[in-house]
Amino acid sequence: MLKKLGTVLHRTPNGYIVARLEKEDDTLPPLNTIVYDENVNRVGVLLDVIGSVSSPYAVVKPSSPNVKVEAGTRLYYRPPTPRRGKGRGKPRRKPSGRRAAASPRQKPQARPGRGQRGRQQRGRGGGGGGRPQSRRDRRR
Repeated sequence: MLKKLGTVLHRTPNGYIVARLEKEDDTLPPLNTIVYDENVNRVGVLLDVIGSVSSPYAVVKPSSPNVKVEAGTRLYYRPPTPRRGKGRGKPRRKPSGRRAAASPRQKPQARPGRGQRGRQQRGRGGGGGGRPQSRRDRRR
């Protein structure tokens, strides 16, 4: 179903179409909406809404330079359909009837080669190689 956008006033020198908006229910059409004429031929795209709140005007960018519209022609647009759900991403999979058997949590095992020796080297001056951490360590 098409909604009434407005009536064409004139064309600008750079080719845009200016129309006086006729608000039916105090809602403005969204920008980048396709605009049609009385014969449901595509005229262009709604580029901007200008003017005061009480009497706004629509600027329509023609779809081609060959579009012929005269002053007084009524313009229409198709209101956007509401989207259902999120509308993005992958469709969700239905859960299968089977569930994996729950396994008891296991305690993490110690890594091999990390015994007492590894702990002693981490302390101050543990005698391990590597780069000294501060000037004091360099003197020792």
